[in-house]
Amino acid sequence: MNKAINYNNTNQVRQIGLDVLERELGIAGLLIFLKQFDNGYGDYTKERTKSLADFTIESIVSGIGKS
Repeated sequence: MNKAINYNNTNQVRQIGLDVLERELGIAGLLIFLKQFDNGYGDYTKERTKSLADFTIESIVSGIGKS
């Protein structure tokens, strides 16, 4: 690549990166690659705390071996 890259310009870096990915992977591959970086939604910490609220050390220990 002969083009001078201004690494302080994040828009330029992003665009060049997308161009390279599209050239090398094709548009379908580019989209599959980008889907790996989805931030998701919700509040993982709150959901995990709620889903694990009923677990205690005793319930976990007693559950070992029952499966």
